[in-house]
Formats: sequence, structure tokens, C-alpha cells
Amino acid sequence: MRVPSLEPSRSPGLPWRAGLVAGAAIGALAAGLGYLEAGRGVEERFALRWLFSARGEIGPPAGVAIVAINRRSAREIFLPEDPARFHRCRGLSIGTPRYGYAPLPALPARWPRCLHAVLIERLSAAGARVIVFDVLFRSRRALPIHGETEDVLAEEDRRLACAARESARVLIAGKLEPGHGDTLAPAPLSPLIEEAVLGMAPAPLPVTGVDRYDRFHVFVNDGWPTVTLPALAALAYALPAYDRFRRLLVEAAPRLGADLPPSARDIKSGNLETTALLLRAGLARDTAAQANLHAVLDRTDPGADHAAELMRSMLAIYAGPPTRHTNFYGRPGRIPTRDFSDVLALSAPELSAWARDKVIVVGYHEDEAVEQVEHFPTAFTAPGQVGHSGVEILATAIGNLLERSDLRVASHGLRIGAPLALALLVCVAAYSAGTALALALALAAAAAYAGLAFLAFAHARLWFPLAVPLASTLVLGLGSGLAFRYREARRQQERIRSLFVKFVPRGFVEAFERNAENALAQRQSLECISVATDAAQFTTLAESMAPHELAQLLNRYFERLFRPVAETDGFVSDIVGDAMLALWPLRAPHTRSAACHALLEMLEATTEFSRTAAKGGLQTRFGAHLGPVSLGAIGGHERYEYRAVGDAVNVSNRLQELNKKLGTRILVSHPLIDGLDRFQVRDLGWFRLRGKVRALHVYELIGLSLKVTPETARLCAQFSQIARAIHASELQRAGSLLREVRTEFPGDKAAEFLLDVLARPGAVRDGVIIPD
Repeated sequence: MRVPSLEPSRSPGLPWRAGLVAGAAIGALAAGLGYLEAGRGVEERFALRWLFSARGEIGPPAGVAIVAINRRSAREIFLPEDPARFHRCRGLSIGTPRYGYAPLPALPARWPRCLHAVLIERLSAAGARVIVFDVLFRSRRALPIHGETEDVLAEEDRRLACAARESARVLIAGKLEPGHGDTLAPAPLSPLIEEAVLGMAPAPLPVTGVDRYDRFHVFVNDGWPTVTLPALAALAYALPAYDRFRRLLVEAAPRLGADLPPSARDIKSGNLETTALLLRAGLARDTAAQANLHAVLDRTDPGADHAAELMRSMLAIYAGPPTRHTNFYGRPGRIPTRDFSDVLALSAPELSAWARDKVIVVGYHEDEAVEQVEHFPTAFTAPGQVGHSGVEILATAIGNLLERSDLRVASHGLRIGAPLALALLVCVAAYSAGTALALALALAAAAAYAGLAFLAFAHARLWFPLAVPLASTLVLGLGSGLAFRYREARRQQERIRSLFVKFVPRGFVEAFERNAENALAQRQSLECISVATDAAQFTTLAESMAPHELAQLLNRYFERLFRPVAETDGFVSDIVGDAMLALWPLRAPHTRSAACHALLEMLEATTEFSRTAAKGGLQTRFGAHLGPVSLGAIGGHERYEYRAVGDAVNVSNRLQELNKKLGTRILVSHPLIDGLDRFQVRDLGWFRLRGKVRALHVYELIGLSLKVTPETARLCAQFSQIARAIHASELQRAGSLLREVRTEFPGDKAAEFLLDVLARPGAVRDGVIIPD
């Protein structure tokens, strides 16, 4: 009997349909989770960190550099100990301590502001385009010094203001602090400095839901419409292209263009923040103007026209979202940085080579004895490491805006479509393929999805959901697919069981189910009654019938043959043509008796079938023996059958063949019939069957003892004497008894066969009959 497939059998298309439905539901769930605050937090905490880590460092912005205010610079800059000269930065010495000089205070907030004036003068002379101070120049109380008539702190502010005014390229940081109610308002700064600089704006860093600084504000509208320092610095950097940009704006949006300052010179007169807010208010809501500007700028060669590139940046800044995701260039220190003291010590050519045409961001940046108060955790910093300094984040934001390289959050279509596509692939695989293949396909789909997400992030700065879709799809998709397959497998298992138990012992089916993964290697050894059958004249009958008619005839024939087997707890082990092998595991005292009853019922059923359906063309012979067999899968190269092997099977087949010579229908061995007095048997003696070495005591099973005729009982008694005589090698006496039987029962083929055997020299050896 063929080993049934253990894979679930399903209706065509059902797994695909179920997988598509589950994939659509799981994909919608994954996409929806991505819009929730918790889902965004998971993406930022895990996916964004992984994407940055996998991408690695990239080239820093070409137009941005940092001047670091730190403890090392404080140790390298020396001023006279005289307070008046100290606070006026007179007699500055860099790197070399001198008598009567002292290093700067370790706390940068206590440095004299005139040092910043010196820095501005040097950077301006070197050709820096914009100088951005991430320093809060608050108003200060007067500081009178003995022997001085002036407030030296005010003198510092005047010196700084003068340098900023002459430079016309200095921006300073402001700070939004709680105002009336829940609103925010700018913190008060030194009036002298605020009036002298090109612009002032806050640099707020929004904290994400995972306590990291992965975004930056471009604009803030929390009761006080404000442009932030990164956007203001970008506008100041693009002032050389402003006049051309305004002309394009006048063409694209005449009303907006008319409200703007007529030239870059007018902006430098104190209108930088106003211009930024006007640009924001006009471009953010005028989509037609945006489209017209894009159309004009698209006609220029990208990269060839620097002014056009600056205009593209301005359009992206002032028409884009108010908050951006920071595209960090690498670990802390990636942006070109020089210490404050080094910048003051560089020669003019060296400083010009480093600072020309750049945005120079000045702020606190400490490499030694780092205090986290000035350093912030970001997606690029590993847990436990020091984060980016505030000035690095500000410089990174400015570089992102100038180069239009900030991270782009995927569109709604991609944020919904990508998780949906992943879920559909995983679920269809999980519902349709085998377990190992489904897992491999699901992991391949997840890897492909992660790979696409990485490529989009690394090459297009596009960030779409990653962690939530992967986690939810793999867990729910594979889980539901396995559950579906398990349910289908259970259904198929029940179908197989209902069919299998008709032919195989229930206990073996249960053992087979418990160890299905090793089904082909699983074998069971047990004592069995083996019954082999064969239909005489089957070949002749087959020649006279069409194949489909013969198949129908065999089905009806086996239906009658199988029923007594199943009803007596036997099972069919093998079918070849018209032959059948049935087994009865010997597990109860009544099993031998049940098998004998089944033999008699099969004889009666097949005789009736031959008489009515086969027109007498089939005469079934039976051979039965009791002995050990091994049950299991036999075969190779993907072709296996479940069958029994062992000497008992061979003996039963030999007994079935012996029927031809003896003219009998059912031959059984002594181990099977021994002690079963309710059955009438005829003792035929000891035989050495074809291919066997040991002799076997053979009987003909005739029927129930209570139903046999006296003549049959007398025949069986006479054959018992004949069998004992032959076994005792009393061949003459056996021959005499056989001739008496032939006279009383003419036509008995068993008697004729034994007489023929006795007549052949050597056909009986040591009381054992050796048939041809």
C-alpha cells in the first residue's frame, strides 16, 4: 500500500486566497501601526539606528565647518592678568604662556566677548560667507573695575557688535522661553549685539518619543511665528543668489515677490528674519508658485549653476515641512572642526583655505571631560556613547538644508503600500508553501524588504517603515500561516486516519502520526497472521475484457475480499493485480480465530462473486501463516509503499501456491490453527515449500466443525492417519490409506497428489513431502 502524503491536501486556490486575505489584513495593521506614536517610536528607536549604522559615515557638507569652544582652547589662549586689558582682549597670546598672563576661564560662558569679535574679524577676512554663533549672548549686569570709568562688559559687547556690524554676515542664537500662559517668547539678549548682527533665531532641537534628537525645526509656530537658525543661516548663505531668486518669484507669484525686499543689500540692513518669514508664509501655501519655480529651475543644469542650486535649496527649505529628520554624516566629529584657539593661531592663507565661502558655526564642542549637558543622544550614537554636541547638530541641520540632504519621510502611498506588499508576500508563502520553504521565502522577502529600505535610505535619503512591518509581518504572517497549515494538516490527518485505519492497525496509525517526520524510517516488528490470496484464471479473464471493465470488476472483487479483513481487525498490506496480502497483528487471544473466520468468509464471498459477476472465471486461493513480520515503508527514490516483510509473508504465499497442486482453496500452517478445535481442518502432512529449508505442517481449512458433513469429517480423520504415516516414513501404509480414500472419495485432488508424490523416488525425505 502506498504511503499517503503528509502534506495537507487543499482545494485549488484556497491557500492563495487565504494568504491574500491574511496579508491584506496584516499589511493594513502594520501600516496603521506606523502612524501611531508608539509605532513611530519603534521605527526611530530601532529602524533608524540600524539604517544609520548600516549606511555608515558619508562625506561631510562642503560648505559647513565648526569652530569649537572648549577647555583646550581656554588653556591655549592667554590674556593679561590686568582686568581692564583682560576684558578688552588687549595683548592676546595664543599657545605660549607669558609672564603676567593667564589662560581663559575653563567655563566658556566667562570668556570675554571681545574674543568672539577677534574671531569674527579673522573669519571675515578669510572669506567666510556666514558666521553662526550657537552662543546665547544674554544681557549682563555692569562690571565696574577699579580705576576704570566704563563698564568693561558693555565694552566687550560694543566691540563684538562693531565686529558683527562690519562683517555683515554674523548670525546669533536666540532661545524660546516660556512666556505668557503656554506660549514661547524669545529670551532677552544684549541689545547692542542683537542690533548689530545680520540675524538672530533660536535653534530648538525637538526631542522625539525615544529621548533622542533625530529631528530639527526649520520653523516654529507656537504662539510666536519664528524661523530657526538653520533656515536663517541657509538664507544668509544664499544671499548672493537672492536678486535672481526674487525675479523668479515675481514671475511665479507676483504678490509674494512684491512683498519681499528688492535686493540682498536691503536684507542685510536688518530684514533677514522678516524675509525668511515672508518666504515661508508665501511659498508654503502657494502650490502654484512652487510648481512654477520648479519648472523654471528644472531648465537649468543641476550642479552647473551654483546660484540655481541655492535657489533650489531655498525653495525646498521655505516650501517644505516645518520639521525635518536630521541626516547625520557620521559619528561625532564628522563635520570639519577646528578649536577656537587654532583658528586664532592660523595664518591668513591657512584660515582662508579652510573657511572661505563656508558657513562657520561657532559653539561649545568638548572632546575631553565631556558633559552630556552640551551633547545629545541621536540615532547615530550607540547606547552608552557620548552624543553629538549641540553645535554639531546645528551644523548638520544647516548642511542638510543647503545640500537638500535631510531625510525624506516616505509618502503615504509608500508607507501603506510597502508593508502591504511585504505582508502579502509573506502570507502567501506561509499559507501555500511547505513549512521550510515558507520560512525561507518569508525570510527572503523580509531580507529583500530590508535591503530595499536600506538602499532607499542610503542612496535616496528615503525613510519608510521598516521595524514595525518586519516584526508584525513575520510574527503574524508566519504565525497565522503556520496556524492555517496546522489546521489544514489536522483536517487532512483526520481524512487520512479515517481511510488508513480501515487497512492498518489503529495503534500503528497513532505511532505513525507521533513520528511522522521519520515516517520512511519508521518500522514496527510484531507477530502477525499473514494471508496471501490469488485468483486463478485471472490472466485469461483479463484478456477477454476491456481495461476499464477489468478495473471495475477488480474493484467489486476487492470490495468483497476486503470487508471480512476490516471487520475482524485485520488490514490489507499489499495489492498486486488480483493478489492481496492481509495481516492480523497478534495482539489478543481471539485473533487467530478471527483470522480463520475471515478466511472462510472471504472464500464464501469470492465464490459467490465468481459465480455471479465473473461467470466462474475467478477461483480464489488462500494461504495463511503465523509468524514475525516487519511493517514499514519499502522503496527508494521518492517511491515508497507501506508493506510487511518477513518469513511469514513468504510462507503464506508459498501455501497459496501449494493450493494449485493439492486442489484445495485454503491452506493454513500448524502455528495458526493449533488449538482451534471449533474449525474443521484436514491434516495434509509436513511439506518443504519452494525455496524453504525447514518443514511446515500444513492443513486445509474446511469450515466450522459444527457445520461439516459426516463424510467430510471421516475424510479429515483418514487424512490424519495418512499424514502421520508419511511423517513416520511408513510410505507403504500411507499409500494403502490413500488408495482407500481415492476409492471412497473419487476426484479428491489431494489424495491423487500425495499418491503421485509417493510414487516418485525422493519426493518424501525423512517424513517431509517435497513437492516439485
